[in-house]
Amino acid sequence: MDKFVIRHNSNLLKNENSSNVQSGSSSSSSTATIPTSSQSNAIAISSINTDETILAGGYDIGNYIDQIEEIDDFTKHAILENHWKPGINYIFLFSVHVKCKREEKRRPNFNHLSEYPWLIVSNVKKGLFFKYCVIFISNRLVGFNNTVHVKKLVKEPLTKFSKLSGKDGILESHARTDYYKLAFQKGKDFLNMYKNPSFDIINIMQNNRKQRILDNRERLVPIIKTIIFHSRQNFALRGHRDDGDLYKMNESDSLVANEGNFRALLRFRIESGDTILENHLKMSGKNATYISKTSANELIQCCGKEVLDIILKRVKLAKFYCVIFDKTTDVSHTSQLSLSIRYIHENIVREDFVGFLDLHKNIELDFSENPLNTNIVKPIITGIGCDGCSVNLSLLCGAAAEIKTVAKNALICPCLNHALNNTLSRSIKDKSYQLSSHCITRWIERHDSLLEFINDLHLIVQSLSEISTWHDLATASKAHGLCKVTTDCEFIFSIFCLNDIMCLTRSLSILLQTKTLDLSVATGKVKELRATLGKKRDDAQNAFKQIFEKALKVMEKLDAEVKIPRIKKRQKYRDNFDVSDDDIYTYWRLSIYIPLLDEIIHDFDIRFSGENMQGFNLNFLVPFNLTQILNNSNLFSNAIEKVSNQYSSLLNSSSYIISAKLEGELKLIESSLSLNPEFKNINSAHETLNNIDSHYYPIFTSFIKTLVTLPISVATAERSFSSLRLLKTWLRARMTEERLTGLALMYIHKDINIDNENNIENIINRFSKEKKRKLDFVL
Repeated sequence: MDKFVIRHNSNLLKNENSSNVQSGSSSSSSTATIPTSSQSNAIAISSINTDETILAGGYDIGNYIDQIEEIDDFTKHAILENHWKPGINYIFLFSVHVKCKREEKRRPNFNHLSEYPWLIVSNVKKGLFFKYCVIFISNRLVGFNNTVHVKKLVKEPLTKFSKLSGKDGILESHARTDYYKLAFQKGKDFLNMYKNPSFDIINIMQNNRKQRILDNRERLVPIIKTIIFHSRQNFALRGHRDDGDLYKMNESDSLVANEGNFRALLRFRIESGDTILENHLKMSGKNATYISKTSANELIQCCGKEVLDIILKRVKLAKFYCVIFDKTTDVSHTSQLSLSIRYIHENIVREDFVGFLDLHKNIELDFSENPLNTNIVKPIITGIGCDGCSVNLSLLCGAAAEIKTVAKNALICPCLNHALNNTLSRSIKDKSYQLSSHCITRWIERHDSLLEFINDLHLIVQSLSEISTWHDLATASKAHGLCKVTTDCEFIFSIFCLNDIMCLTRSLSILLQTKTLDLSVATGKVKELRATLGKKRDDAQNAFKQIFEKALKVMEKLDAEVKIPRIKKRQKYRDNFDVSDDDIYTYWRLSIYIPLLDEIIHDFDIRFSGENMQGFNLNFLVPFNLTQILNNSNLFSNAIEKVSNQYSSLLNSSSYIISAKLEGELKLIESSLSLNPEFKNINSAHETLNNIDSHYYPIFTSFIKTLVTLPISVATAERSFSSLRLLKTWLRARMTEERLTGLALMYIHKDINIDNENNIENIINRFSKEKKRKLDFVL
């Protein structure tokens, strides 16, 4: 900040004329720098010595007179409150006037400044100014017709001081003008609003608008929370008549008519003391209550998008993810594609449902459209999970192939659970007797239903025998036929042989439906099951012996005859077995147990022989497998070369660079394997990820994440089908796709809390910005 100094010269008192010339000159001070609001608020007052006086104070109005319209509020406030003031020893300028043929000198003094506080001295312009007029009416026209430009004391300094005070003096006359009064009032209002911004009319209006918007947003909160409650509990919102005024009941309405759960719960909230909702429905217009079916649909979509937004933010942080999809038909015979995402969040593998797609409207999956409208980079889609049908896996026009046109680096991973389920289904397809599972979308019940059937077989036969004695001939005839079938020797041996195998596959079926399971563990368990089935086949004679004894006990309890079909030397419609008529054990072992095992093992080898069973060349990175391959340099080099060539585009680098980096990191891991025996025995990719330093081994971590995110099954999509059947019932068959997806997202993802304050604010923001509303919700 510049300091303006005038030295107190002793010659100045002796020669006033020379002093006048010296003081009137502005050349020495006209080069002063203009203080701005970014500088200090004030200039310190200090004395250099007894011979000089610092003219202190701060902002000289003369520095701003030429650009008064451009200064900011901070500078205006500084000029008004902290303007430049003359020091105690300051010698005021004077003007010479001729009176009675003699010259008289007139000058202002400190009395004038104290009597007229709006009067200020400018050391730059060497004159007096009215500070309020300079700032607020400098460019204003005054006079009777508003044609006169104000100059003296406003645009130009007052330098003639012949008659300052008095009734007709310059200062009093100026103070009586209308434009001065206007400027003075503007100045007082400005200072008042500057010190108290809440008094500003603009701020008052803004505060009123803000409060109104906050009140409007508060009105939506109980409505949104009611919708979330209905969605999570899977309550139908709509009723037979759900329009009209909710608060004012119409006595002429039928008491039988059902307004629906949504309106009933809103009324219950009001009766329970929700004054915000009550006042909203009382004071709002009929078109601004936001409880109609249209508004409810829009709020449901906004809530669903909030859940989806939370999921996709997690996916974006995970960097690697895969897409899982499967198709089913809903109650309205509409083909629905269930879409889910598998990713890693906080070191936990998640498979989250993200929406239903109507295949009649969404023929192609476009990842730039809903529901995957995210900022996620497309190449990081590592896998595509689907069932093994030709519609999905066809290389020419399959759904997975269509997705690969968008995500070229994605690996197609057929569902292992479907493969196991199809293997079991195929093994009993050509048998004389078939059992239907309890629920076709729950694979585990295919195993449990057989166990329960065998356990309750004697009760079933007893019930059928009793029903066969009824007088209703049609029912009795059917019951008699079923009773003969269930007590047949071939049927009993068949279900016991099948149960023996399903007891082995049941554990794998449960394991493959686990969300956190990774491909390395899954392939290991599949190989273990294959080895167990092979052992049973090699030792079929002893294995069937236990089954035969269990079946005999049940047949004895059912009073069923143990026999074999009639055997001839040459049979056209049955297999020929070289057994004697009394060798029942050998016949049923050769005719049922061994063919069943052979069929399952053969189909098992076909369905579980793809590239995914080798972990897409990534299984060797698991520490347990890595320990074995490090000892063979050729296998080690070939494995690194394979994964580098296959996944270089996924990591946006050349295969040579990926290979060199991965080899270096694996050498470091080899050292840690020798020092940490527990780490050496890890055979799970997920567990490896939890025990590895991702910053120290970035390339190795990327490959492990890819292995972890590869899908094992489409069980998550199958689970969403169960939710679909609960949501879209016969009474709700006309539900739109957007409403269905919104309800499904809230119903399935109960662990995602969207009824807290921040998420509800986001829902209101999304609802308010979709289109123009009757009430203002946008801050």
